[in-house]
Amino acid sequence: MNDLIDHHMLNRASPDTFLELAAKGASYTTFAQDFLNFLESRPQPLLPYEYVQVHTEKLPYLLFQELSSKGLVYHFDGTAWQESWWFVEKSTAHLYMSYLAAVISKMSPGTVPVTDRRQGFGKALIGEIPQDNSPTTPEYARLRFSMIANALPAPRTQVPASELRRFKDDNHDILRRCRNEIDLEILRLAGITEPNEKAYAISILTERIQDDIETLQGEMSRRRWPKIVLVGVGGLVVVGHEVLVTGALMR
Repeated sequence: MNDLIDHHMLNRASPDTFLELAAKGASYTTFAQDFLNFLESRPQPLLPYEYVQVHTEKLPYLLFQELSSKGLVYHFDGTAWQESWWFVEKSTAHLYMSYLAAVISKMSPGTVPVTDRRQGFGKALIGEIPQDNSPTTPEYARLRFSMIANALPAPRTQVPASELRRFKDDNHDILRRCRNEIDLEILRLAGITEPNEKAYAISILTERIQDDIETLQGEMSRRRWPKIVLVGVGGLVVVGHEVLVTGALMR
């Protein structure tokens, strides 16, 4: 992940900065309440709870109070190190960090959150946070994430960031053309509710960018990148190495 950042293929977002800005306005309370509403819509975690650490600067005290009343978080009054962390029920912590990433991504139009952790962002979460400054809906955001993540081939095992950077620079026009095609088509797809009609529209898009996809696959194979995979447009998969790489290439 750090190598991708060093090669200017990903931007690191700062949760602390976002929460500081949110705390200065009404969005702070809205941010917390929206997460609580989302949490209520999810299945209750199973007992006994397993707890993981979340830094206190990443989870505001307002949320700590609410989650604490549900037994989903606790805090040690002890050493300075212990006092820097909330201990949050594991599935709640994962859901919260995914939610936080999605909200921060919302503040940077045209971006999607990526991670190098295999569990990724819960697929039920992606797309819950629409962009305010565009004619999007949760369905639009979900489609955009899904299609950008899955439309392009990617190596299934690790490739040095320097090679990814060279690949992106060498194939800049093709990658930009694919992204533009996807972005334009999603505006139409988001308004289609009939499953067969949507599947047909996705297949047409796949055919339209097929030549570019095959060119990119050939370029990756020529570089002897191992196990080139193509999940296929339209599926929503757990974010892992392949989606991290695709996100970096499409940035």
